This record gives sequence, structure tokens and C-alpha cells, in this order.
Amino acid sequence: MNDENSLFNRNDELLPSSFAMYARTLLTEKERNVIIPGCGNGADALFFAGENYNVLAISEVEEDIKYLNQHHKYFKNIRFLYADHTQLLNESILYDMVYSRSVLNKLSDEEQNQLLRWSYRHLKNGARLCIETSGKIKTAFDTASTPQPTKEKSHLRVIDFKAICTQLESLGFNLDFAKEEKLFSPHKTDEETLIRIVARKKE
Repeated sequence: MNDENSLFNRNDELLPSSFAMYARTLLTEKERNVIIPGCGNGADALFFAGENYNVLAISEVEEDIKYLNQHHKYFKNIRFLYADHTQLLNESILYDMVYSRSVLNKLSDEEQNQLLRWSYRHLKNGARLCIETSGKIKTAFDTASTPQPTKEKSHLRVIDFKAICTQLESLGFNLDFAKEEKLFSPHKTDEETLIRIVARKKE
């Protein structure tokens, strides 16, 4: 039975995002362990694995994880895990990068808090949390603390750029890079933005 949320119900090419390629340049030769909560169709996770990093990629969509595990067995340095990426267990391993793309605006405020706190605890000192997420969304979309369904998209939440920067700094991160840019839209009334942040755990 196909999960209606599965990203494999459409024909996406597994090409890495520009943000993944940028995040890759931030890793040194000694930094080898990357965790990706909310890995989507696995394209960025496979990119990091192809660059010889050890990758743990997590998704809440069981069908996607089964597909990725079945079709990408040739990668020995990647593990696809079916789990709730807002309820990750405390581990002894510390990571060199937590990579989060197109995830935060699908979470509630509390789920975001849980993920960011977990990220800080499980990063090595000096390691980075890389975030790319939608910021402002069309005014027709709900802005409540809990994401709500809308006609065009479902379960999206506006991310306040200043608030998330303040939150990351309060957790103990230094912001190496933080920017919110307006996305192109043919409709002048639309003010959709993209947020990109590189936050470093203090050494």
C-alpha cells in the first residue's frame, strides 16, 4: 500500500540540492559523520555518502525508508532509519554536522525546539547545524505555532527569522551565516522567503 505522503509517488531525480553542495564545503577532511533528520527522498543524503561521509538519514515515512534501503544497498557508509526525527534518542555518538533542509516549517514550535536542542547536544564542539527552510509563506497559509492544512500545501508553519536566530544563540550556537531572502514570485502580494543558517556549536 502506497503512503500518500511518500516522495516516491512522483518522479523526482535524485540530484543534490545547492544547499547540500554548499554544506559539503564546510566539512573538513577529519569531519566524517553527518546526520540528516527529515531526509526526504534521500537525494542530499546520497550526495554526502557519495562524498565518502558517514551518513544517518532519518524519515518519518516508512515507505521511503524501505525504498531507499532496498535501492541503495551499494552505499556502505549510509543508514536510512525510519523514526520520528523530533523524538530522537540520546546517543553516545557526536556528529560533525546536523543537516536540516525543508523540515522546520513542517514542525510545531515544540517539535522544532526538541530538534534544535537535540542537535546542540549531539554535535561535537565547533561542529555545525545547517538549516534551510521556508520563512514567510503566502498569507493564505496559517501562521499558528502548530502547522495547519491549507488548500495549496499542507502542514506548513511560518518561521520567524529573527526568532530562530535568537533561539539558536540562546542554545549556545554561534551564527556563522544567517540570511533570509525573498523568493521570486509573479504575484506582487506574495512574500515567500527562504532562510539559510549555518550555526556552529561553541568550542
